Amino acid sequence: MPTPWQRAYLAVYCGFAGTFAESLIIDSDHWRHFFLLVGALWGLMLASRRYVATTAAPQPAALAPRRSAALSTGGRSVAQPG
Repeated sequence: MPTPWQRAYLAVYCGFAGTFAESLIIDSDHWRHFFLLVGALWGLMLASRRYVATTAAPQPAALAPRRSAALSTGGRSVAQPG
């Protein structure tokens, strides 16, 4: 589901991917920008989860739970007269 900050998320993720690839070669213990990108990604992921949870689309009719025939006829089976 697209979010309003999807472009920013993509830019931060691309920056993180490049920095992570470089950190496989060079020690990254003191790279402040690496940890800043990790924190930004974490925050954007949590915001996206909350956004998706609060703006959930209604279920299509094909996926909606069906009511039983016994419930709609007052507890009697449709085949029994009554």
